[in-house]
Parts: sequence; structure tokens; C-alpha cells
Amino acid sequence: MLAFTAALQQTSRLVIVISNRGSKGGKKGKSNRSVEVGSWGRPSYWYPEDHFEVNVWNTFENRFKKVLRGKEQIVEELQGTRVVDGKARSTDSATLHLHTASATHLTMLADSSIDYIFTDPPYGGAIQYIELGTLWTAWMDQEVDATQEITINPRQGKGAAEFESMIHEAFCEAHRVLKTGKWMHVTFHSKHFGIWSAILRAIVQAGFHLEHVLHQPPLRASSTALYQPFGSAVGDYYIRFQKRAKPSVVPEAMPDEDYEKVVIDSVKTILEEAGEPIMFQHILNRLFVLIFEAGALLNTTVDPISILKKRVGHEFELVPHEVDGKEAGSLWSLN
Repeated sequence: MLAFTAALQQTSRLVIVISNRGSKGGKKGKSNRSVEVGSWGRPSYWYPEDHFEVNVWNTFENRFKKVLRGKEQIVEELQGTRVVDGKARSTDSATLHLHTASATHLTMLADSSIDYIFTDPPYGGAIQYIELGTLWTAWMDQEVDATQEITINPRQGKGAAEFESMIHEAFCEAHRVLKTGKWMHVTFHSKHFGIWSAILRAIVQAGFHLEHVLHQPPLRASSTALYQPFGSAVGDYYIRFQKRAKPSVVPEAMPDEDYEKVVIDSVKTILEEAGEPIMFQHILNRLFVLIFEAGALLNTTVDPISILKKRVGHEFELVPHEVDGKEAGSLWSLN
């Protein structure tokens, strides 16, 4: 079943044609161009103008081999550990329980019974997981209850308020099952600052204390994205929370003028420490951390980019930047 479901997308019309990437091993297509088999390139259903018709059996066989290698590795890694369905009750410390349940109703877990939580919550409405999963659930003849999905989706009647309410329920459950004094790490990224605030506010309102924010840059990013003067942050953030004996309290909202000053002063600090013009991406990656340290990350929906755009020509200036002799974008500098 794993091999079958893993092969579904690669045997559909969603398999795009990647042209002229520079690979010498690519097949020759129209106009003698070098082409490669791509994958699902965006979080939506779409028919690319050029797509591959991939051999179904070869794809299934390839996926079967990968699943087999994965199972062999799991067996090796989990030697001495029993893996059981979550419904099976066991107090054996060498037992790994697998549960399928809503994050808002962790009824199978007792209060203060978990030592550590690592979670990657949904990114607002950026990816519609249940809708995109239709390709698989249709083949498996399964129906999924979309009412339980934590997302922003007008078709489901869920806006930003519903998203924050449901994600808050989930983190209330996480707070209930985590032992006092233990930690939870949340990995998260969103281009929309309002989603950032909603996630963090929901977690703190659930009782967690926000302790630290760490940025993890991507292995690589395109130069087009890196040198945009007003781009969005790239990479992911790892945010550490602790459950303490006394629940946390969301601080009072910061006045807009104070928040704007925090943003401007933070960017000044980043540029002063750099000592030279830098990419806006580098500013954003550090900016979220500094805003958090100033206590201004929880109670605002104002995107710091909107503030910084207005300050170009005042505190800051954009410096043209070239890559291989061609203009690639701009760097930020103190004015």
C-alpha cells in the first residue's frame, strides 16, 4: 500500500517537464533541449503545459524498493523496540506507540505524561492538506472529515479567527499532556505576519512560556529570491516553549508607534553589526528573533516589511547589486 500510494502522484499528469537545468544526463525533448522528470511543483492541482507520461510499473517498482529500504532502516534503528498501534495498551518503556487522532483531542494520553513535544503545525491556509490529499483518498476509497482540519479555507467556512481558535485547542491539549518543567519545540514559517502572531499567541494563551527563537536557513535559495529588496524570510524557525508551574500570560498589546520603533531599531542593529550592505533575507531572518526579544512578537498583526518600506530613503537605502555582471536586485544599507 505504501509503494502504491507513493507512486500515484508520479504517474499522474502533475509530473512536470524541467527543461535546460544543465544536467547532461537529461533526455532530449523538443528542439533538442535537455529535459528531466520533475515533481509536483506547487501546493495545488494543475495541469502543466508540458508533462511526462511516466511508466507506471517502473514507478511502482522504484517506490517499492525505496519503501523496502526505509523499512529495513527502521528495523535497524528500532532494534529492541516494539512498535504497536496506539490502541494497544503497554507500559513497556521500549514500546513505540503510533496514534492517529485529532491534535485537539488527545484522549489517549494522560495529564502530564509526556517528556517532550516536537511539532510542525499547519501554515495557516498556505497548504490545503485534506483537499490536496484527495488524489490518494479517492484511490483508497476513504473519506476524511474536513471539519477537523486546522486551516484557513473559505470553502470550509474557516477564517483567521477559526484557525487561531482551533490551533489554540491543539496547544491546550499539548500543554495538558506535557510534564511540568519539560519543553516543546515548534518549527514554523509563514510569509504572513498575522499567521505568525496567531500561532504564537495561541501557544502562549495555552499556558506555554516562549523561551527562544532560532532561525534555520535553507541549504540553498535562488539569487532571484535572495536579492529582492522586499522579499519574505526563507528557511524555518525553531521556537522553544516550556511548561512551567505557573502558566504564561500574553502581554498587553504594544502601541503601534512603539512597535514601529522596535522594528526600525532592530534593523539598524542588524546593519550595524554587518558593517556592509546585506540582503533583505538576512535582515528578516534575524528580525523575527529581535522583535521577539523585545517582547513585540505576540500582540501585533502589522507586518514589519510594511514599516520598512516606508523607511527607505530615511534611515535605510537600497544599494544595487550585480551577480556575474548582471543586475540581480538590491542590498540594504544604513542611510
